[in-house]
Amino acid sequence: MILAQVPNLISLSRIPLTALALYCFYVDRIGIAVFLFGIASLSDMLDGYLARRFLLESEFGRLIDPITDKVMVLAGFTVLAWKEILPWWVVGVLALREVGLTLYRFAVLSKDNRVVPAFWWGKTKTGLQMFTLVLGFATLLSRIDSLVLLVRWLAYLSVLVSLYSGYRILVGRDGSD
Repeated sequence: MILAQVPNLISLSRIPLTALALYCFYVDRIGIAVFLFGIASLSDMLDGYLARRFLLESEFGRLIDPITDKVMVLAGFTVLAWKEILPWWVVGVLALREVGLTLYRFAVLSKDNRVVPAFWWGKTKTGLQMFTLVLGFATLLSRIDSLVLLVRWLAYLSVLVSLYSGYRILVGRDGSD
């Protein structure tokens, strides 16, 4: 029974890892913060792999995994805006989308007793956001101007993919990908 919860525990571990990384960013321990975010990002792949590989998928996991992803991604984008790598409006749009979709998921769960899982566009969005964060954090370590520009364009693309994937969920078309 404990083994069945391992993927969920890995998902939940992203929240304290993210909090610790935020603290490290705050006290200017950028290398440690990037390392912690890296571990948290890898845990996102690990929990899903374990759940699928060992048939440990659960409704709780389908609900909590995207929520912990959202916490981590929004925290990372907030850091990049705070460090003036990204404009704050990017964080605002992503936050509104994520809060709105999370409320929608809870409404569906409450009304229909089913979890709205992440599909292809949502997973693509998360992957793009994680890649953007990795490059964004690299700019904090190197401050290469051309990398800052690339991170901004990737963040803008992340906003577009985020809005599109949210639209697909709301119109009920995301399960067909």
